Amino acid sequence: MLPYKVSILISSYNYAHTIEDTFETIKNQTFNFEDIEIIFVDDHSEDNSIEVIGRLADEFDNVKLYQVPEGQKGVSYPRNIGIEKATADYIVILDADDRLDSRFIEKTYK
Repeated sequence: MLPYKVSILISSYNYAHTIEDTFETIKNQTFNFEDIEIIFVDDHSEDNSIEVIGRLADEFDNVKLYQVPEGQKGVSYPRNIGIEKATADYIVILDADDRLDSRFIEKTYK
């Protein structure tokens, strides 16, 4: 497979109730979904976020799940992990409750 064109980093802490909606706005982009790498970094959620993200990672090859090492808190640490794991030249950083306009990636990439 060719490298991804865009990596989307999503930090998560107890967002099981919004993760799938956020994912759908990525999946429904006018930009080719297979060219997008989606990296979830979970900060030890206490809800079922890991299970929700795990199902997405099992279903889609371009979805990856990482977890913050124990004891690390705050939004910058998960984002830094995502940046380290990203393989695309372009990175978009989202929170697990963000929504994207369907043309956001295409317009930004161009």
